[in-house]
Amino acid sequence: MKFLKIFIFFLTIIIPLLTAFFLYQKFLNTSSCLDGLSHLYIAKNIIHNGKYSTIKNLGTCWLPLYHLLLIPFVFFDNLYFTGFAGAILNILILFLIIYFLFKLLPHPYSLFSSLLFLFYPYLLIYTISPMTEILTIFFLILTFYYFLKDDLSKLIIVVNLGTLTRYEFYPIAFFLFFFYLRKSKKVFLFFLGIIFWLIWNYFLYSDPFYFYNHPVIKDTCGILPYAYNLKNLLNFNIKILKELFGYLPIISFLSFLYLIHKKYFKIILLLLPLFIHFLLEYLNISLGYSRFYLLSLPFFTITPFFSLQNLKNNLFKILTIFLIFFNFFFNLPIFSILSTGKNHYDKKFPYGHHLDINYPIVKEKILYFQDFFKDINLKNKRILIPSCQEFQVFSFALKIRPENIFDAYDKYDRYEKEIIKIMKEPEKYCDLVVIENNLNDFSFRFHKFFNNNYYNVLFYQDEDYQKKFLNNFYLLKKDRIYSLYLKK
Repeated sequence: MKFLKIFIFFLTIIIPLLTAFFLYQKFLNTSSCLDGLSHLYIAKNIIHNGKYSTIKNLGTCWLPLYHLLLIPFVFFDNLYFTGFAGAILNILILFLIIYFLFKLLPHPYSLFSSLLFLFYPYLLIYTISPMTEILTIFFLILTFYYFLKDDLSKLIIVVNLGTLTRYEFYPIAFFLFFFYLRKSKKVFLFFLGIIFWLIWNYFLYSDPFYFYNHPVIKDTCGILPYAYNLKNLLNFNIKILKELFGYLPIISFLSFLYLIHKKYFKIILLLLPLFIHFLLEYLNISLGYSRFYLLSLPFFTITPFFSLQNLKNNLFKILTIFLIFFNFFFNLPIFSILSTGKNHYDKKFPYGHHLDINYPIVKEKILYFQDFFKDINLKNKRILIPSCQEFQVFSFALKIRPENIFDAYDKYDRYEKEIIKIMKEPEKYCDLVVIENNLNDFSFRFHKFFNNNYYNVLFYQDEDYQKKFLNNFYLLKKDRIYSLYLKK
């Protein structure tokens, strides 16, 4: 048993590392999508943004804990530019997940559950990619562990860390609040993380719910064609769960019903992420990304083994374990993601996949910016870029720290609106300016956000601004998407 545990822990390190090196060689970065690069950029923005380096660069929209944990790793430029900063952090988190699985389940079920975690391709991708899902899964398992022990003090700490990682933890905080309401007066402490985030948003942006009202988020959270249609949404979720987990959900739900019948109600906690996601999809707030369903992995992989503990029929146990592993390892299409770098059900049905796993798009963007800026000396140059997420790829493609980049995601809060000054008078701050050739919906959202001072919109709609701009900058390069101007 001891040897097997050591071997599993060894695999926990070596398998993700080998996968990370393979995908990095093939796609130039360990990040599976543009969101992953944004997570790295935010953390780097806090410590390597010149005189603008500040904890306030945590911003809003995304919760802060994962970015804070990334800081020691993005401190090293090589780890930041390659994406390995996120990969190393997440591998350490996966190690802790496996450790607590061994504490949560008895032998041999802990071994079986660990193997499912280690060899599930989608979890492997989100382990090496700088994304928040792996940290959320860790806190979910840790929450369940202390929930079973009724260790309220540690439970409160873990839940608050969870509510500072992903919003899916908010309902978990409420669930545990009501569960322990009659048992302890400390239950109100479950909301400390939520309260902190509301205060943070009010303090910086005068709106406690600014994380939802930000122009990047507002009115764009959901693009599912199934929202507000319960029947279609249920069919959609059945399809997507089958693609991701095969027939394992059937075994897990049957196990869940058995445990509920045995009055083992605490198992409901593991089901909450799937229920929450389904509800958010219905309300047109969430999307059908694989990573959102990945938060249900603890439910699908732990619940069956919990039910098997209580059964005496060994033949049934062996048959069930065989079906679980057969389903997992013979669901061959899911393994294609390790070679293609793309979600395997990408084109089967609409689910809003533009920010799902797609290494080829990340590589394409990196190569695009490398080509666009080739033969241009960017050393010690300060550049103003559009307020679009893909431009954060610029930092990774050309290996430039945030301190030489001006964008809408930093240098802006209720007290310091430095970015507006920069956009109104770029000649005082910038050596290079990138202009989008075509305005879009986001352009006007940011224009409103910056009190009608977004430079891309001003350039096309304010003749005086354009004239002044062209007096100070000349067109250096232009393609179908962007125009690059150099200071005279």
